[in-house]
Amino acid sequence: MTAKTAKKTVKKLTKKVAKKTARMRKPSKLETLSPKASLMLTQIQIDRLSSEIDVALTRMGTLSTKIDRLSSEISLASIRLSTLSDKINGLSSGADRAEDRISVALESLSSGIDDIKDDTKDIWDVSKNLWEQSKEVDKISYRMLVGNPVEHIVAPQIRRVMSDWGGFKFEDMVMNKNVKAIVDGRETVVANIGILLYNDTEAMVVATKFDRLHICMDTIYKHIELLEKLRQYEEEAGIKGKKLFGAVLSDMFTSKGCEKDAGKNGFYIIEIREAENRVTITKPHIYRVW
Repeated sequence: MTAKTAKKTVKKLTKKVAKKTARMRKPSKLETLSPKASLMLTQIQIDRLSSEIDVALTRMGTLSTKIDRLSSEISLASIRLSTLSDKINGLSSGADRAEDRISVALESLSSGIDDIKDDTKDIWDVSKNLWEQSKEVDKISYRMLVGNPVEHIVAPQIRRVMSDWGGFKFEDMVMNKNVKAIVDGRETVVANIGILLYNDTEAMVVATKFDRLHICMDTIYKHIELLEKLRQYEEEAGIKGKKLFGAVLSDMFTSKGCEKDAGKNGFYIIEIREAENRVTITKPHIYRVW
């Protein structure tokens, strides 16, 4: 191949490559526009970007304002929290002091309660002693005013009336008898009999003394207990082998209902009618032998 031919061939190849490159690369809008139009388009883009920047700055300013306000609120809340913490600490300190005072007050109250208990016990003991003394005084007074006349004046009439109306034939009589027995190795008074009427086969205990604080059923039960105790110590009481009956004075009761209860428990009711200078007897509803 000659130099001339080679040169032509290279030229052709260069044109082909140029055409192919031109087809592959598309020109931009700015390249296709005229310089003036391109400048206008660039200004529009700049203005739009500037507007967006202004909006962003405005938003940043608003956000900054909000951040400042939030920071101020946080500072205020921090101050309030600090104040509240101080108050809580003050309350805690006050609660501790109050707890100490309450503890001291409770100890003082407990001590005062113990003192009151002691004083109450002392008062109770004194009241109990006064009660017992009052009972004894009442018993002694009644024996002085009622018991002795009954024992020394009325008792003979009771024996006679019991023989005439009660169907008994009591030959002997004992007044104000203390029954003594050996209890736990020592001689002890186990019972006191106001009036004891008796013969070889029968005996009757008449209650003439009583505690005014015990009326009606209490008095009846006490007389029943006396009869049971006499039966327990029958040899010491002198009633061994004898039928034992019970009788009470109507003056021992505060109502006719109490007399009926005594009759239902097997007691003879003896009524002393001072105005008529006589003694009457009411037989029991049931005959009871101890």
